[in-house]
Amino acid sequence: MRSHERSPIINYFLWLTSLQVLPKDPTAPLANARIQSPLPDYLYEQEIKTLYHEASQDPRLYLVVLVFLVVSLNARDGQIGSDERNV
Repeated sequence: MRSHERSPIINYFLWLTSLQVLPKDPTAPLANARIQSPLPDYLYEQEIKTLYHEASQDPRLYLVVLVFLVVSLNARDGQIGSDERNV
């Protein structure tokens, strides 16, 4: 049984256990590792523009994205820890 087929069954028994319908989760021994895709090493220019556009809908999110990108660029250029203020 593949992970995506197993997951609903495991979640169902977790739910039954949380409601105390079952005293013990019978699926506890089953491994249900989530498959995570790796994060990209870099963003292309169009991806950065899209990110800025989407984040601009919420000022707080925009600030987080802006700080993240500035820190990432500074780290790439070796400017982290310098006395220069780039923000």
